Amino acid sequence: MTESAKDRRAEFEAQLDEVRVRTGAAESDQRWATLGLVLAIVGVVIAIIAFIISGSQGDTRDVLSSVILGLVGVGFTLLGSALFLRYSFARFLRFWLLRIIFEQQADD
Repeated sequence: MTESAKDRRAEFEAQLDEVRVRTGAAESDQRWATLGLVLAIVGVVIAIIAFIISGSQGDTRDVLSSVILGLVGVGFTLLGSALFLRYSFARFLRFWLLRIIFEQQADD
């Protein structure tokens, strides 16, 4: 990195520390993204277990119960993925917007 790039980065980080518009948002976003990731993983595990269980059942009613359990797992996976994507993408876009604002101020 050149010296001017290091100076610009240090100035950018200093201005980020000053901006702190939403206090505690980073922890909250991280918590929701982690919850979404855990929920997605649990949903995949539930769906796989339901699939394995349904293969060893002979009665149609038991198989349908396993299908319902598998659909619950798929629902958890979709919900968890949506939560994870929403909060991780929002964090990225927030940083990106701050960077664009900083670069525009540096150009002026």
